Amino acid sequence: MCRTSVAGSGRYRSFWNWGVATGVQGGVRIGVNVGAKWTTGTGVNENGIFVDGRLHKVMEDLRWEYDPSDWMRPWRVRAEHSGMLDVTLEPLFAHRTRMSLGVLETGGVCCFGRWSGTLRVEGNEIRVRDVIGWAEEFAHRW
Repeated sequence: MCRTSVAGSGRYRSFWNWGVATGVQGGVRIGVNVGAKWTTGTGVNENGIFVDGRLHKVMEDLRWEYDPSDWMRPWRVRAEHSGMLDVTLEPLFAHRTRMSLGVLETGGVCCFGRWSGTLRVEGNEIRVRDVIGWAEEFAHRW
């Protein structure tokens, strides 16, 4: 099980998780953007929840749980401190890419599937089920 614990960027390297979910649930338009590793511990991130035209910033590093030995197992992403989100991606397809040119290397996996779970904004809880999206793990070296 892979868990975010340290920053994923260093000299000539970058490593990250990124995920997106968009759809309509119970007549409410939602969008979720989550990321990790390349910003972990920096105090900045790109995490947010969009609900019916309003963006709600998730002000904490997120916990990602997934199995790099089996990309088709569920990917769970949670805001442990605020409880703003707890969502799981059930992958339907995994796309792998890798390119190596000596010191230059890039690659990773992007899983496409359906997100389900709970979003919490402004005291409201939104249950999401089968929202289309993706999650990825990528690394670059130059």
